[in-house]
Amino acid sequence: MKSLDEPPKNIAPLAFGFEIALAMVAALLGWLFGHSPLSTLELTPDGFVSGARACGWGALAALPPLAGFFVIDRFKFRPFHVLQRLVDEQIVPLFSESRWWEIALVSVAAGVGEELLFRGLLQDGAARSIGGTAGLWIGLGLASIVFGLWHALNGAYAILATLMGLYLGLLFVATN
Repeated sequence: MKSLDEPPKNIAPLAFGFEIALAMVAALLGWLFGHSPLSTLELTPDGFVSGARACGWGALAALPPLAGFFVIDRFKFRPFHVLQRLVDEQIVPLFSESRWWEIALVSVAAGVGEELLFRGLLQDGAARSIGGTAGLWIGLGLASIVFGLWHALNGAYAILATLMGLYLGLLFVATN
């Protein structure tokens, strides 16, 4: 029998459940605060067409961060090296027994759960509550900082995650 201190061999099902739970938390908080994290989605035939188009643009929008991560991986800046070692030693082993499709499901669930929480609820909710251009920028900044803190494995990762949150938030604003 495994000890409670020993991580599971395949953490993907737990990670998937956690990310889906974030979507439910976003929905619950949205209900409590009167702002649906889905308020910007258009559930019409035209909405599905524009949603499919948005998925294509989203795939293209993933290219600049991927290029950035490639550069960071090659750059010998100490905080990035420490971060790489942290990921290699602590995160990668958690998923070493996971199949490719399990990691893909976790990635999709993370995209849905985290975007509903950070962009759909926090960023859009703050922007609408405050209103105007100030609300737009305050919502963007707030969601980006909270996103970075949520992902704070260490200082370097918190900064990179905050920048990624800013990038995702700007895409959210640009594409509605």
